Amino acid sequence: MNTLILIRHGETIWNQEGRFQGQTDVKLSETGLQQAEKTARFLKENYQVKAVYSSDLSRAYATAEAIAKQFNLVVQKDIRLREYSFGVWEGLTRSEIEEKYYSLYKARQKDIHVQVPGGEGAAQVQQRVMEAIQEICHTNQDTVVVVSHGGALRIALASILGLDLTYSYRIMLDNATLSIVRWELFGDEQRFMVETINSRLLFG
Repeated sequence: MNTLILIRHGETIWNQEGRFQGQTDVKLSETGLQQAEKTARFLKENYQVKAVYSSDLSRAYATAEAIAKQFNLVVQKDIRLREYSFGVWEGLTRSEIEEKYYSLYKARQKDIHVQVPGGEGAAQVQQRVMEAIQEICHTNQDTVVVVSHGGALRIALASILGLDLTYSYRIMLDNATLSIVRWELFGDEQRFMVETINSRLLFG
């Protein structure tokens, strides 16, 4: 079977502050850069990575670049691997969102398809992220790394597991953790099996 390693980017200052990042291009913090390097070394010691793909946002790309250097690979950017666009919520903390958009926040907790003004709906994110992952798996074999974002990867994992997307936020994904998915191709059909979610072995 082939191996798809899904990695959430390293930590940013906005992660530390609990701010919704969405598609705002926030860079890795010093801790995030260290996490990226540690992840890259772990992969070098344990896997033979054949390709590295990433969201084009800098926090994901910098994480992917650290990994790719270990294998003498070039990161392949794909805009479809970006985080949700959270529209007017970007840059705000959860408490600020609850205060300013209380009804919308509560509605979205019950139904992830409720759309934030200026943002994306869950179905839009699912379509683009899964389209990218399916293409990546169709054109590669062996072991492939995809570096993306918490919300986008939760949607991908929920899709693979056949879960209602509203429950995707019950999937914990910390910064710079690995989720392992095995896949096989049967003609044009792809079969996915989730092996590990949110592996934190790197960081204790």
